[in-house]
Amino acid sequence: MMSVLKGINIRPFREPDTAQLDAFRTSFQEDDDGRVDVPFGYSNAGVETAVAEKENEIVGAAIASKAVIIDFAKNPLAAPSEIAGAAFTLERALTYVAGQNGCVASYVAVPAHMTEWINVIKHGGYTEAFPHCVILRRPLAKEIA
Repeated sequence: MMSVLKGINIRPFREPDTAQLDAFRTSFQEDDDGRVDVPFGYSNAGVETAVAEKENEIVGAAIASKAVIIDFAKNPLAAPSEIAGAAFTLERALTYVAGQNGCVASYVAVPAHMTEWINVIKHGGYTEAFPHCVILRRPLAKEIA
């Protein structure tokens, strides 16, 4: 495996890379290998690209979305079954989109005392990922509220 990596250098995307990467994307689609979409560009808010080179020639590039955060706000007057249905449907829709955009996992934080909700969420395919841990958040952009 190490011989495969020999001479590969990783660097950040640079604007002059655009033409070459667009050509790679076109070739990929013409060869019936699928599509590589970059709807938000190669370097933008929420998107970053790393370029792999060998002997100053681009070997490839990885385009990644940085983060997806989903919060749920509920109407306190809604029936519990309506809240459960809405939460489930919204979670499935948003995690589907996140998966299509390169996210590989979805995490849900639920207060420990809400055991019924935890069981419902587990029934939806989630497993405990960080038992006995505190999940902390650090904003990477200016918060507006």
